[in-house]
Amino acid sequence: MSGIVGSKLNIRGSGRVAKLGTDGQVLTSSGAGKPANYEAGATSYDDDAVRDDIATLALHQATDANAAKYNLVNTNVDQYEDSTGVASFTDCARNEAGEYVSTAVSSPTGDDNTVILLHMEDTGLTDSSQNAITTTLNGDTARSSAQAKFGTYSAHFDGTGDYLSLPDINANDPEVTTPTTGVFTIDCWINQTSRSASDRFFCFGNDGTPAGGTSPVGLAMSYNAATTINMFNTAGSNVFTYPSVDFGTWHHFAVMRASNGTTYNWYDGVNKGSGTGAPGSANIVGADGTVFLAARSGSTAEYFTGYIDEFRFSNNERYTGGVAFTPPTAAYTTDSFSATGNYVSTATTANASVTSMGMVITYKNAYGTNTLNTDIVAEVSADSGSNYTTCVLEAAGTFSTGILQAVANDVTVTAGTGIQYRISFANQSSESKEAYIYGASLMY
Repeated sequence: MSGIVGSKLNIRGSGRVAKLGTDGQVLTSSGAGKPANYEAGATSYDDDAVRDDIATLALHQATDANAAKYNLVNTNVDQYEDSTGVASFTDCARNEAGEYVSTAVSSPTGDDNTVILLHMEDTGLTDSSQNAITTTLNGDTARSSAQAKFGTYSAHFDGTGDYLSLPDINANDPEVTTPTTGVFTIDCWINQTSRSASDRFFCFGNDGTPAGGTSPVGLAMSYNAATTINMFNTAGSNVFTYPSVDFGTWHHFAVMRASNGTTYNWYDGVNKGSGTGAPGSANIVGADGTVFLAARSGSTAEYFTGYIDEFRFSNNERYTGGVAFTPPTAAYTTDSFSATGNYVSTATTANASVTSMGMVITYKNAYGTNTLNTDIVAEVSADSGSNYTTCVLEAAGTFSTGILQAVANDVTVTAGTGIQYRISFANQSSESKEAYIYGASLMY
């Protein structure tokens, strides 16, 4: 958030101004270096930062013009480059990468079909799903910053006694329909650094060779040779041909049992085959519902060596059987929507009592068309939010490709020095009507 009070410039956030150095390179905001993609004499570069700077300058320009027109001497501008300018969010959120407030809220817990979700970002490698199933780190299992597919960390297993275990998922997931007897999808990212025979990626229940008999059944998946992966339990076995082990490289693995009883496998989104041998219609956790990552259940042997990230077990069909897909490009999350939501700015103290205010916003119709003053409603307050006056926003033209401006001027407010705004949404729906607010400024 950056604020302008009178002729004094206060930078309270991460506002940026692009500059050219003496040798023509684009400098950072401090002018103290070159961007990571800079090369002397290069003819192209990543211009996202410059675009952000243009957006910032345009919002400042519109604010200054309206402040002068209505003889308002103070301005307060926020481009959502950080969260310092927002006091609270309700059913909306700031998008850090895009630097806007969105009516779509990403949930790190996944959706109602997510039974287990391990982002591998915290020291306990905890389950982020709504079930919050207890995880136990065995051996030297720990998060590692040496490798990560997404985020900063992944789970590291050194191949000598390391594995992660979770208790019976049926017992821990009473609110969803028996996930281990019906359809399911297991997907994760794996970076194997070395291998011996039958290194287990994961095992659910007994792995197909339980001591003392053939029941209860389980499910296991591992490379059983340099170019084949064996998925098996006592209900049968399926062997799928994969590329040879590619040490030190992240690959996406997915296994899905569909409603037709067929099990499908994918490697980096490419279908690697299907079969009906395992796990059939059997409960893949049986009476022993322990879930193991990086070891063989029952005997805790055949340890995996490498890294695992973004492990998810779902009680639905995430993919279409036999059809290729694009692997996830970000950590597993789900966008949730509320038809309504709002956010409130951080209070700013004016240097004198305020009775009249103005406002400028820049926004985007990410989906559908948002109607000003109906789907996007702006309110302003000068008494720290005790009383809000609803603005009448007027379209002020296209600011840049896809980004629009709206202005409200000469809004009478209850007198005070506590300057705030509130932006509210209505009629929002996933991929039907979604609003992105890129910036907001107050004039007073």
